[in-house]
Amino acid sequence: MKDFKFSKKLDIRLYRKLIIVRLSEKGLTQEDIADVTGCTQGLVSQVLQAWEEKGYEGLRSRPQSGRPAGLSKQDLETLKTHLAKKARAFGFKDDL
Repeated sequence: MKDFKFSKKLDIRLYRKLIIVRLSEKGLTQEDIADVTGCTQGLVSQVLQAWEEKGYEGLRSRPQSGRPAGLSKQDLETLKTHLAKKARAFGFKDDL
């Protein structure tokens, strides 16, 4: 593995993945790597497979798409407005 320059902006998950790769290259088993890093062996296996298939790019985090929002932008703005008013504005005794 080539030497990577680590910066303050380096994602901690990416850093952990790079450690997993480095430990593997040093000859540790997946089980030992899992013990040392506090990860599951499944994660270690996935990281090493991504490294073998795509190299460094395989380790980078990708944004999670997730489920689309159920509310429209207008509905979200209305909700923010109502939440800003607090509970008393809607007839409750206090704002809890």
